[in-house]
Amino acid sequence: MIRITAAVAVLASLSAPCFAGLDLAGVDRGLDACADFYAYANRRWIESTAIPDDRPVWGSFAMLDERNQQLLKGALADALERPLPSEPGKRKVLQYYASGMDLAAIARAGLRPLEPQLRASAPSRSLPIFRAWSRSCNRKASRRRCNSQCART
Repeated sequence: MIRITAAVAVLASLSAPCFAGLDLAGVDRGLDACADFYAYANRRWIESTAIPDDRPVWGSFAMLDERNQQLLKGALADALERPLPSEPGKRKVLQYYASGMDLAAIARAGLRPLEPQLRASAPSRSLPIFRAWSRSCNRKASRRRCNSQCART
């Protein structure tokens, strides 16, 4: 799956404009590069670039990551608008992505998909997620007991 995702990213990036190299417009020629090279090379960028509210840091690598994420999302969304491919690998990738985007189904499923792992984690019963799951199961079990008792009378 990673190979397919990487291929999608490469194909999507071929159609996007590419910016590489040194940004000479960002160099502050008013500063002495020998005295403070960091300020010489970065001051204009730092002054003109705001850190997004949802990020603790922001830089060229974070911008590149964000751009790649948007390219991948766009490529996968475009692929989902067409009929599913016949190749099993591509079909699985698109179905997996679509299942992660179906928020209504995720909300309906709740913790049910995690029940086997939660049962296996008996030493972790103090975790809040386990307590919530346990309360949910106890309510369901008591409803079943009540329903079965009512049916007998």
